[in-house]
Amino acid sequence: SRALRRVTDVGDIQAYLPDLKIALTAIADVEHPQDNSGDSWSEFLLRLYSRQPDTESVEDKPSCTMLGSFSNDNWGCGSVEEFSQSIADLRPKKIVLGSSAMFVIDHANVLWACGYNSEVTLSSSQKLQIVPGCESLKVVDVSAEPHVVIATEDGQLYSWGTSSRGCLGIGSDGDQSSPQLLTTAHGEEPLPKNFVAVATGNAFSAAITADNDLYTWGNPSLGRLGHNDRTSTTRPRLVKALRGKVKHVSCGLGDAHTLVIDTSDCVYSFGDADYGKLGREGDHDIPE
Repeated sequence: SRALRRVTDVGDIQAYLPDLKIALTAIADVEHPQDNSGDSWSEFLLRLYSRQPDTESVEDKPSCTMLGSFSNDNWGCGSVEEFSQSIADLRPKKIVLGSSAMFVIDHANVLWACGYNSEVTLSSSQKLQIVPGCESLKVVDVSAEPHVVIATEDGQLYSWGTSSRGCLGIGSDGDQSSPQLLTTAHGEEPLPKNFVAVATGNAFSAAITADNDLYTWGNPSLGRLGHNDRTSTTRPRLVKALRGKVKHVSCGLGDAHTLVIDTSDCVYSFGDADYGKLGREGDHDIPE
């Protein structure tokens, strides 16, 4: 019944096939009341499981739901309903929240932003608009807390915002008020051009390539970069212990730790271990 409620709410059968498989297995040998169509529940579930989403029942007009505190002055727009619809009209592929800012990657991979943190939105206006300097870029991923890093469709990295301990990856410190292309890796080697995902944390950053390599840079304290040393890294540096293994990375926003999911769905952690956030004892410079 939980699976059925979720499918009814979301309207996308494909997203909940695992739940329906479990439900089918559980009721296969049990008698059930007939529904109005004369089918048993098991037959109904089988029909539901095998059919495609009913696209004819989906409204043409997209929608967006917002939760939390909302101030017209802060976001430079009208009502929350108008603001929600302006986001929905972009048919977003991804929405990311940053420090007093919001980023949206629309259906055409154009990057939009709004909010009152001009250091990351790159605009004095608080209204939703294309990020200045990104008009010609096709963006596939963005992370925006507390600085901004993006990956583009052609596999390149750009960064901007407040710099601390080399977290922008451009080879030096200094705040940047426009997108900066990252071209050089640690050791002055050419940076790969096949990045597909990014993450930002407390004075450090990370990015994943299409080959499942993980690069990190910025503040190395407490082992958060995973390089088995604590040398400041102002350019992207390959995490050799996880070469060819990484499909997802998350960086601690207010702290100094990193979590990774590898291609076998195993979880690795490194960095600051206080309060048990690594899932193992002690600080670690090496992913385990």
